[in-house]
Amino acid sequence: MNLENVKTKDLEHQLKKRKGEHIRPTIIGKNIRLLRERLGLSQEALADYLKVSHVTISYYETGQRTIPSRNLLKISELFGIDAYKLSLEDIQIEENITFTFRTNKLSTESLEQITAFHKVIKNYLKMINDSTF
Repeated sequence: MNLENVKTKDLEHQLKKRKGEHIRPTIIGKNIRLLRERLGLSQEALADYLKVSHVTISYYETGQRTIPSRNLLKISELFGIDAYKLSLEDIQIEENITFTFRTNKLSTESLEQITAFHKVIKNYLKMINDSTF
């Protein structure tokens, strides 16, 4: 089992634990739209990154479609947040690792590089917070 499958299973487990809290696709969609717009990323760019249509992104954002765990994980990594936070009604954006995408013409490769950068920063911050200096 590769690391991506482990992360997807972990995310599914976290969301299942919260099922009793009435996780609604509309909350997740609203948060995705909020983050996407706040960071200046178009639906088309996000769709290209996820390899779906921009109509699918619109469905995700309005809660008309449930987002597959794999895509939810990719979205969260792109935005530099934990995936389960997308299900929170009152999402808090961590300003220290988010930034504005200054153009709608970012390539999928650029978005993948941004995602890798976010992963490095999140791991670094976790190491600092977990250390017992």
